Amino acid sequence: MPANAVRYSCADEMAVRRTSRNKPESNDTEAAERVATVETVAETIRRRIQHGRYRSGQRLVEADLTSELGVSRGPVREAFRRLAAEGMLELVHNRGAQVPMLSRAGVEELLEVLTPLVVAGAELAARRAHIPAVKRRVRAALAATRAFQRRPAARLTVADCMDENGRFHEALAELSGNPRLARLISQLQINMFRLAYHNPRIPADRARWTVNHEAILKAVAAGDAPRAARLMREFCRRIGPVLIELAV
Repeated sequence: MPANAVRYSCADEMAVRRTSRNKPESNDTEAAERVATVETVAETIRRRIQHGRYRSGQRLVEADLTSELGVSRGPVREAFRRLAAEGMLELVHNRGAQVPMLSRAGVEELLEVLTPLVVAGAELAARRAHIPAVKRRVRAALAATRAFQRRPAARLTVADCMDENGRFHEALAELSGNPRLARLISQLQINMFRLAYHNPRIPADRARWTVNHEAILKAVAAGDAPRAARLMREFCRRIGPVLIELAV
């Protein structure tokens, strides 16, 4: 092969390499933006299910969400698939997705999975109570719990109690220092506590929905992992039957 052909080939290869190095940066940016869009759509749907805007059995229309959220169909479809994997939605052939109904057996299954996770979260948080940043966050969580306890009972709604429940468990899960555990707890709780939001069948009973919250946080603050775990297990045992009764 002629020398000039070799030089041309090498130069051409170097140009291709430069081009290929530049393309991934653009592709990576586009991919990151798409992932962020999908997560935003998924989180929006997730919270609407949690707060009762999307009820059990309700169909979610792809076109409505693309128009409302200002996104293309791709991110909506990907969000549907992600939420279906979490158990938050059911994919229906040629009909998009719908919020699944929860049977009593389904709630019992969720409780069987969720209980050991939240117990582990409380125990792990207590074991990390010696860390200064964790101490500060535990104090903040305890202050928020006490502030909720001081709110006038006559003005409370079930949704208020569920919001407090979510805040409490989210704080403990984050304090565990295990992001994967925190994600699992959040997914399972949203899917289960949606039974209670705006439910006319139950009263806004603060004592029922937030039992042991302050005691659990005190145990965590004291670094007493066995006590935190025991109190959390008791909380699950007391609130579980209430949620089962709300199922279909």
